[in-house]
Amino acid sequence: MKELIVSAKTKTVLLYITVALVIYSLIGFLIIPAVLKNQIPKIANEQLNRVAQIKDIEFNPFSLELNLHGFDLKNLDKSSFFSFEKLNVNVAFLKSIGNFTLTLDQISLDQPSALIQRYKKGDFNFTDLLNTEKPETKEEKDEGPFPFIIIKTIISKAKLSWEDDFYSQPQKETIYPLDLTLDQFSTKVNDQSQMEFSLALASGGELNWKGDLVLTPLNSIGKITLHKVNFKKVWELFLQDSVSFEILKGSEVLEIDYHLNETKKGLQFLIKDAHLDINELQISEKGKTDSLINIPNFKISGITLDLLKKDIVINKVSSADAQFKAWLNSEGVINYQTLFNSNSKENKSTQKTAVTEKDETPWNVKLNLLEMNNFAFNFTDKTLTPTPAVIDLSSINLSATKLSNKPGAKLPFQLGVKINNAGTLNFDGTMVSAPFSSNINIDADSIALKDFQPYLNTVARLDLVSGLFNVNANISMFQEENKPFGLKFTGDSHITEFVTRDQVSNKDFLKWNYLNIEKIDVDLAKNSYLIDSVKINKLYSRVLIRKNKSINVTDILVNKEKKEPAKKEQAKPTKKDEIKPTFKIAHFTLTDSVSDFSDMSLILPFSAHINKLKGSVTGISSDKNAVIKVGLKGKVSNLAPVNIKGIISPELGNSDVTLDFKSMPMPLMTPYMAEFAGRKIEKGNMSLSLKYNIQNKKLSATNNLLIDQLVLGDTVENPDAVSLPLDLAIEL
Repeated sequence: MKELIVSAKTKTVLLYITVALVIYSLIGFLIIPAVLKNQIPKIANEQLNRVAQIKDIEFNPFSLELNLHGFDLKNLDKSSFFSFEKLNVNVAFLKSIGNFTLTLDQISLDQPSALIQRYKKGDFNFTDLLNTEKPETKEEKDEGPFPFIIIKTIISKAKLSWEDDFYSQPQKETIYPLDLTLDQFSTKVNDQSQMEFSLALASGGELNWKGDLVLTPLNSIGKITLHKVNFKKVWELFLQDSVSFEILKGSEVLEIDYHLNETKKGLQFLIKDAHLDINELQISEKGKTDSLINIPNFKISGITLDLLKKDIVINKVSSADAQFKAWLNSEGVINYQTLFNSNSKENKSTQKTAVTEKDETPWNVKLNLLEMNNFAFNFTDKTLTPTPAVIDLSSINLSATKLSNKPGAKLPFQLGVKINNAGTLNFDGTMVSAPFSSNINIDADSIALKDFQPYLNTVARLDLVSGLFNVNANISMFQEENKPFGLKFTGDSHITEFVTRDQVSNKDFLKWNYLNIEKIDVDLAKNSYLIDSVKINKLYSRVLIRKNKSINVTDILVNKEKKEPAKKEQAKPTKKDEIKPTFKIAHFTLTDSVSDFSDMSLILPFSAHINKLKGSVTGISSDKNAVIKVGLKGKVSNLAPVNIKGIISPELGNSDVTLDFKSMPMPLMTPYMAEFAGRKIEKGNMSLSLKYNIQNKKLSATNNLLIDQLVLGDTVENPDAVSLPLDLAIEL
């Protein structure tokens, strides 16, 4: 076997290579780690004015792998600002040469931790690290990002702590764990990478983001999910001192499939079939535990968005069993107006700025289906004293389809409401937002008027004992450009079992079995008010003259001191003011009604009971040629017939009216005879016919009186009575 002969020149080359490798190894394995471990704290101290510590540094010069262990950058107060257990960077040298691009096999960061603090004055624990002075730089052409590739990027078990002393109540939050995995990340044109990102909040909630990413040009397709974020914690961290409400409870589920990419027209962002669920949302006044808004569930499903086209299409919005509480305070301001007013100066300045901005192309919004089921709304009117009005709206069900903000789009809807757990109110119709118009059918059934007693207390001393309001009507509203607001109302209404009681005497004042108002036709723009017929059954009214000569009708009215309004210059009449109101009640019918008349101011109190009152009044109208025809019949104390008939021309001032009282028992007149003549009436009948005729403002009256079998009774002591020879007069 021949011996391998190595020349002296070859030995020399091998020696140099060996020495170079040894030196390279010493520099890589020992010197570079030592230098970095020595210089990193110095650089941190000089450039950041912070203390930095590092346990160990490893570098493999052959695999170009760098490992940093136990790094910790301190805050000014020596607490930890940023730290990690291990940072691994591995350069793929051969791949970098092969594709002429800096390529890293892996960058991994294990258990990084950061602490963000905001102090009372609003500055942060990293404020001193920010260099606000920007050096002047020459404008350079944008040549795009530096080309590099990271085959694997990993951040595992990261922790981010937030401490906020800025608000009146200091808050803390922790994000842990925070994980990121990025495969084949590249800045090269059209190179695609895959990304997975997740984090969890200590107070509740998780964020997950998974998708594909192209950096140049920007293009990303993926899915984002956000689950069970604690709304109360969000309020504590960001809103507690800038709003007047407090979020007591709430969480959500948000899932979005998206596509983000750069186009020639700009940045395009597409969302397809996203949905949002909000659960157990409770909102109260700040510092209160009683919730004003309680929404157990609120769902938005099938959300599609196109940023460039400014289109949003939502398949369905639904919610159920939500409860709301609202009130008008003593100054007439609804509580929600102050509840959602922002206290933030920043927000107010932003709102002012927004007003001055030019209008941009509006978004097109379409909602296919809106469903709100079994809502409840409690309203209290505290402007009424001493007893506020309380209105409970329950079983509120709203359904609407094909809603859109496009001009001229019709918005069909149905709304049902139960009022104070008794009456119902239903709406069914369509609306158009621009230009505004609506056509709505209204059906109100058995709404209890008694619930509105506090409003009646402001004008009358009457108790609403009972009464059920009903209406079946159609309302159309419209607002045309440069024209007055238009409203048309057509329909029927009736009030049944209506009873009011005088609070002064605690006796019935006005009541009826039913009041029907048929074929109502109101046109607000034309100032026209027409009614075909008014029918009242079993009407009861009571007129009382008290001992002090006061009348119960005026007693029940609440007198309010009114300040004299300041004199204002008379405004010039507009076209609307020139339209005179027109009204008409074609038929007014009264059946089986009763009226009580009492006069307590006499020496002997007098009462007359008129029953079986029926008849009609026709032709009530604002027409200058209108003729009102009156025909009423009844009986006094169920004994003496009473007939009232005639015609009245209000515009001309002409009338011809006849009142006939037949066979009325004279003892009924005893109180008046005692008052004026000091005598009682024992027996007798009276028939009286009164005719009044007015023509050309001249009154002519004809009275026919027949008294049969009049017998006077005992004398009544009355110093104010007139002394008359009544016995002689009767004999004659």
